[in-house]
Amino acid sequence: KPIDRLAKAAAEAAVKIVKGEDLGIEETIFDGTYQVPYRKLEPIPVTKENMIDTIIKDSFHRLEDIFINVPKDQWPKID
Repeated sequence: KPIDRLAKAAAEAAVKIVKGEDLGIEETIFDGTYQVPYRKLEPIPVTKENMIDTIIKDSFHRLEDIFINVPKDQWPKID
């Protein structure tokens, strides 16, 4: 999941909580003790084909960390 989408959703929820507004969350998940409301964001499967456009361009991981054991001349090119 792109970090910016998660951060934006969290920030919007925080603002609503501070203002005392309803979050509009109807789904819950059981944490072992309570039913906890949550907002589900659609996950994005990461594949070899979309890895650059997801985890690297979203700054979730750095290219050099992912390809640490791969010779640099074999790294994918980034625009």
